[in-house]
Amino acid sequence: GFEPVYGARPVKRAVTQLLETPIARAILAEEFVPEDTIEVDLDESAPQGGRLLLRKGPKAATASVDFAMARG
Repeated sequence: GFEPVYGARPVKRAVTQLLETPIARAILAEEFVPEDTIEVDLDESAPQGGRLLLRKGPKAATASVDFAMARG
């Protein structure tokens, strides 16, 4: 989250590490091509709290983000 001393930098670092880099690598490996929609899901059964899954999604005219995680 937000740290008063660091601002949103930890969040940006996490987004880069967990989303941007894996997506960029998949694009470079030609797993995704222009016009693909990339779906991101969380596999919670994986060790250490889960891992992100990237897969081609249905073609979409608009982008949407639905992110809700309840941890307790």
